[in-house]
Amino acid sequence: MARKRKKEQTKPRPVSLDAVMQPAVTVPDKGLLTIFIVAKVLIVSTLILAFSHFDDLHRFNLWNRWHSGETELDAFYLPFSNWDAQHYLLLADRGYENHPHSHAFFPLYPALIAVVRVVLRDIYVSAFTLNVIFSYLFCHVFYHYGRHFLPVRTAYHALILLLCYPTAFYLTVLYSEALFLFLLFGFLYFYEVKKSYLSLLFALLLPLARGQAVFVAAALTIVLAIRFFRGKSIDCRYEACNLATFVAGGLLYLGIFQVMTGDAFSGIKAQGTFVFGNSLTNIMNPGHFINYLLSETKGVFSYTHSLVDKLFVIAALLCIGIVVKAKKPLWLVLYVILIYPVAAMGAGGSFSRLSLIAAPVLALAVWTACARYEKVIYAAGSVCLVVQLYFAGRFALNLWVG
Repeated sequence: MARKRKKEQTKPRPVSLDAVMQPAVTVPDKGLLTIFIVAKVLIVSTLILAFSHFDDLHRFNLWNRWHSGETELDAFYLPFSNWDAQHYLLLADRGYENHPHSHAFFPLYPALIAVVRVVLRDIYVSAFTLNVIFSYLFCHVFYHYGRHFLPVRTAYHALILLLCYPTAFYLTVLYSEALFLFLLFGFLYFYEVKKSYLSLLFALLLPLARGQAVFVAAALTIVLAIRFFRGKSIDCRYEACNLATFVAGGLLYLGIFQVMTGDAFSGIKAQGTFVFGNSLTNIMNPGHFINYLLSETKGVFSYTHSLVDKLFVIAALLCIGIVVKAKKPLWLVLYVILIYPVAAMGAGGSFSRLSLIAAPVLALAVWTACARYEKVIYAAGSVCLVVQLYFAGRFALNLWVG
């Protein structure tokens, strides 16, 4: 009887209002809220102060800073909208009709900006408000996901370590990282912790937010294959529904581009118009990856062959050992598949930023496998925070970070 009860508890739960609202309607956790506010104020202050006191050249370089250049040159919101942010704002403002380069960017984030803009009117306020909301929702669901594996105090520490990650400031600027990470950990929370079909909603939206959704689906497939060959039980219907929904999200992405641009694959084709040389075929060529790592760097920060990028790649590879020690197969496969393809696809330039997608898994693994080295983790987190503030300052000055 006990065995039967245990088996029933592992079955996916049907979607209900209670399941949808479960972590959302609870009173905001004071510790979580405090951590979030302190981190957000620190990064926002750094961006504004760097822009206000050190950016003497910003008047002469509005491209990569604002989507059309028709704005106040000293507006406080400019340091939030460099580089990729201009494309998201352009898409939110004008859609996919013009600027083919912007087709490389996924539609969900600019669509949400456009919707919020109907209420808030200002496109910058709309984008910033969205990022505050989604970065908090991500912190919230990450903490609750971590609570399933870690004690309360340690789950807080995992969140703090994550927010100290050198490129965590991208959760604040007008990029899609906050949205994607919320969707990713919303999916993991309902898929792995709650065993709820609500995971399907997140699986459907992930491919509309960022291309890494493909790697998430691949990670799930690999983990299922491992479980199958180990003879472990699998709820075939539940797993098939989740994987099929990822496919449905990908088809929806193609459908949106077919309607918006007349070419379902224009977004994929636009990826090749950038200087990074990204190609999925490079992932299957370890020689290309090794040659990239051993090639001469073009500068500390550069669009390709960046020294900082290579250091991040090496550090990420070394950290695989920590994730292995955590003894969570899904974390290990997810971490590897979120770092290696991104590092191997091209010639570098953005890995330091893109590695943020895998950083939450690493933060959980660190506090799972290495909690006894608390002082070492604190020291490493402090160094990471200092680096993040430096990176955020560079970003505010319209200098390349990743």
